Amino acid sequence: MFKDESVIGAVIFFQIGLLIWVKLWDFSITAAIYATVILVPIIMLFIMFAAHAYKTQVKQRLQSTMNKMDELDDINDELNRF
Repeated sequence: MFKDESVIGAVIFFQIGLLIWVKLWDFSITAAIYATVILVPIIMLFIMFAAHAYKTQVKQRLQSTMNKMDELDDINDELNRF
């Protein structure tokens, strides 16, 4: 569904969350949990933005393709008149 860049971005966010756990685990389990709680909404917003951007791009590409098909159909009609 998503483009490669969006998937890579989601993986990077996941790795940041994992890194937070590794770094904060020895310091405090509570700090690790709070950091994760803060990171989860950010990840969700990123995924929602990526889905919206992908949906917008697909709509634009579909509209462009439909316009080209209409132009080709018009050219075909003109050629068939002769």
